[in-house]
Amino acid sequence: MGKLRVLMYHKVHQTHADFLTVKAADLQWQLDHLSKHYTFVKLSQVLEHIQSAAPLPDNALLVTFDDGYADNYTLAYPAFKKRALPFAVFLVAAYVGKTTMHDGLEQTFLSTQQMDNMSDLAEFAYHSLNHENLMQLDSSKWSTHIQDCKLAFNSTSLLNAWAFTYGQYPKRNKTAYALLTEVFKANQIIAAFRIGNRINQTPINDPFQIERIDIRGNDSKLLFKLKTRFGKLI
Repeated sequence: MGKLRVLMYHKVHQTHADFLTVKAADLQWQLDHLSKHYTFVKLSQVLEHIQSAAPLPDNALLVTFDDGYADNYTLAYPAFKKRALPFAVFLVAAYVGKTTMHDGLEQTFLSTQQMDNMSDLAEFAYHSLNHENLMQLDSSKWSTHIQDCKLAFNSTSLLNAWAFTYGQYPKRNKTAYALLTEVFKANQIIAAFRIGNRINQTPINDPFQIERIDIRGNDSKLLFKLKTRFGKLI
C-alpha cells in the first residue's frame, strides 16, 4: 500500500502572504523541498490510477490550485517550469478570463490563452460554475449544475475531476453522499477532492473523497514540513 499526498494552494504573490496566498519565494522553497522527498504526479495519472489501477509511486505527490487565479500563471507556473514539475488547477467556469469580485475583492483569473501557455505542465479540472457551494444547492440541481459547468468549458479540454468549493460535501448524510456519487458517475466525473488534511492511502478507496492538505501562506517552514509529511497534526 502506497501513499498519495495532495496539496491545495490558491494564490501566489510577490510580497504578500495570508491564509490563501503564498509568497513566490516561499513557493519556490516549498517546491525544492517537496521534490527532494516526494515524486510529483499529474492529475491525469491519479485518474488513470482510479480507473485502471495504474500504479502510482509510493511517495506520490499531486499539487493543486483552486479557483484559477491569474497569478497561477504569472508567478506559480514559472516556478514549476524551472523545475519541470506538473500541477493541476481547478477552475471556476464563470471566472475564466475575467476580473471580478470574489471573496470581497476584485481579482483577476486565468485566461484561456494563459491556460494554453502553461498546458505543458498544468492540467485543468472543475471547481463549479460560479463558485457555488454544492451543499447549498438542492440535490435535484446537482446534475444540472455539473452539466452546466462542463458545457461552459466546451471549447476547453478539462479532466473529469471536481474540487468541492469550500471543501463541502455531504459528509454526515450517507443517503445524500450516495446520490452525489451517482450524479458524478452519470456525468463522467472520475474523482472529487475535499480538504481533510490527511494523506491518502493507495489504492484509493473512495475516489470522491480524495483528501488534500491545505497550504497556507502564513505557515512556517517547519509547519509546512510537518503538514506535508504527516498530514493532519491534531
